[in-house]
Order: sequence, then structure tokens, then C-alpha cells
Amino acid sequence: EARFVRFEQPKVGKAYLGSCDPATGDSQTSGVDPDSNAAGILRRGYIDGYTGEWVETALVMRNIFYQNGTRFGNWVDTDILEEEIWLMSRYYGSCKSVVEVNKDRGLIELQKKRGDMDIYQREVFNKREQETVKQYGWNTTEKTREMIISTLARALRESGKGQVGEGIEIRCPWLLDELRNFVTKVNGRSEAAKGKHDDSVIMIAVGLQIIDQASTYHEEVVARVLPRDLQNLFEQKVRAAASRVQSYS
Repeated sequence: EARFVRFEQPKVGKAYLGSCDPATGDSQTSGVDPDSNAAGILRRGYIDGYTGEWVETALVMRNIFYQNGTRFGNWVDTDILEEEIWLMSRYYGSCKSVVEVNKDRGLIELQKKRGDMDIYQREVFNKREQETVKQYGWNTTEKTREMIISTLARALRESGKGQVGEGIEIRCPWLLDELRNFVTKVNGRSEAAKGKHDDSVIMIAVGLQIIDQASTYHEEVVARVLPRDLQNLFEQKVRAAASRVQSYS
């Protein structure tokens, strides 16, 4: 009954970013082989302080895909999906979360209600007001779609070469399967082959595109209070030590 797959534990000082490509709606989540929710956490690449080697950006956690009759994927309700994203974000230090807004069914509004989520905002130029404003979520257009796919393609092509700022590590078998079946159609559009899906591909492509906005993970500091009897014993030892110091002086 697990809800997540973890590929790497959070590391102090490293930066993380949550990304989600939600299902489009009821018309796409019903039927024999529907669109599904794909959400995960990316860890930004870094230079190892001991070896000096480049450690590639990686997918470190994602939501579970499961078998439901003849279909395979994730079709939880929006409120459950929002909770899963929140839990993953909290686990990696309350990192920033980006949701593809084209398919948003109230997911971002639920995130805003929490009051403690760092939600990605894109900059949009308002022609009427002649000013740049911020709007929640990642907006996928034909132009931005090809941009994020090109960024992901480059990262995959450069993986394993050790070049700083390049490459991506993926250990998720579901995502790898989608990547193997992600093609460029005759019309030039990059998408899943017939009968296949690209939910996880878009999820990681969006996250990779804005990975520079990842949030640094800090270890939580927990205040610990000694039991009263141990506190008294500690204070007695401090006073005894202080009196010895005075006698020596």
C-alpha cells in the first residue's frame, strides 16, 4: 500500500524541487488506458566536496503507479494528489513545487490553502497593463513543450560524461519505459508513441527546466529538554565545578 518510491534520501546542503504533471480530467482518467498523474522530486546536480566530481541531477522520489484492472498508472483524486505532493515536498525540506497548470483541476488552489508551500510562479507580460506579473504553475504551450523536451533530451544525451551542469540520473523503470517510447512524429511534435503515455516524461522535463529554482535542504533542528532530575544533576555538577575553580584561584 506504499504511495511513494524513494531512490535517494535527502542530503543536507543539496537542493530539491517537486514537479507534477496531473491528469487532464475525468474524460482522460476513465476508459481502458487513461492519462494519469505523475509527480516526483528532483535533486539538483552538485560537485562532490570530497572527490571534486560532478553528481548529476536525479529523480529521487516519485508517486506510485499501480495496476487497476487492465490499466496502469495513477488516478487518485485531486485532494489526494495534492497531499502526496505536499508530503514529498515536506520530506525534502519543504522544497518548491511546480505543477503543469494546463491540466490543473484545483490542485494549485489546494496548495495555496496550506499556507506553507513554496509554489512555483512564472512571469507573464500583461500587454494591457504593460507590466510583468506572476502567475502560479508551469504553462505548457507548443513552444515551451519543445523547449522542455529539448532540455531533457540534452540531459539524457550528456549523462555519464561527468561534465559539470549536464546529465540526469533516472532509476525509475516506469519513466525509463516512457522515455523508450517517446518519439518525434511526422508533423515534428514530440510525444508518446501510439498506445503509450508521456506523463512522467513531461513531469521530469518541467522540473528539469526550472531546476535552478530548487530549494536547499537543511537538517531540522529539534530542541531537546532534559528531564527535571537530570537537569538538577547537571546543575549540581556545574556548581561543583565552579566551586573547585574558585578554590584553586
